[in-house]
Amino acid sequence: MAEAIRRELTLGAPPSRVWRALTDSTEIAQWMYPNDFQAEVGHRFTLQVPVSPKADYGPSDGLVRCEVVECVPEKTLSYTWSAGEVVGTKVRHEIEATDGGTRLSLVHMGFDLSQRWGEPALRGADYGWSLMLDRLA
Repeated sequence: MAEAIRRELTLGAPPSRVWRALTDSTEIAQWMYPNDFQAEVGHRFTLQVPVSPKADYGPSDGLVRCEVVECVPEKTLSYTWSAGEVVGTKVRHEIEATDGGTRLSLVHMGFDLSQRWGEPALRGADYGWSLMLDRLA
């Protein structure tokens, strides 16, 4: 059974500003992790995450390996997300203009709860996205 994390927030910035925060490598590093991101479908990139000794399913090298699978400027950004034993997950951001700002929807999907890593990875990602989205806001 696959599970997902869902978050929605309203930001007091225009879609172009939110898009830049999601797609500029320097800005991503400020609210997420150091990276080599490029907003191009097919681009493979890594995120350098802190290694947690408690997470025995995670990346021993501290790298999350990703690939951009959808990139529609100021609308949609999706990428795969694999770290250690955690494989087959995908992150999707959707941006929508609102009166005075932007609605950002995030879904991190594909956590296979039948796998040994499933439940702890889902809990860890849920916690991590809460922290990162707070910094993004």
